[in-house]
Amino acid sequence: MENSKISSYQLFTFIVIFVIGTTVIFPLASDAKQAAWISILLGMFLGLPLLIIYGYLNRQYPDLLLTEYCKKILGKYIGTIIGILYILFFLYGASRDLRDIMELTPFFLEGTPISAVGIVFMLPILYGLYLGIEVICRTVEIFLYPYYSRGF
Repeated sequence: MENSKISSYQLFTFIVIFVIGTTVIFPLASDAKQAAWISILLGMFLGLPLLIIYGYLNRQYPDLLLTEYCKKILGKYIGTIIGILYILFFLYGASRDLRDIMELTPFFLEGTPISAVGIVFMLPILYGLYLGIEVICRTVEIFLYPYYSRGF
């Protein structure tokens, strides 16, 4: 495995783009109607500690993967189980996002096979995975730069 390093800032931008990824497609708190802002604030405040914990752990264990420092912190067996659960959680989220895009895009592109949409969306993802996490994080920084330069 390649020894890749990302900064805490890159981890932050990576998590931001991960969270924003599906919220662009699906309306936030659509069932809440006029109280949607409360749902958004509640979700933000409940998710913020998790973001802080991820950043802290990334700074404490810069040379280890998330699954590796789970083993170091929680022990071999519990850490392995938690690591596997993390992998399954992110795999489920990614596959669900891909399936949602595959279902929604043919609505705009009539006559397009759903498998073609999946292939078109998977090719840049696979290429990014081939290049590594550092390249993906640098790309995310480029995408988020216009927002940071304006001060959000």
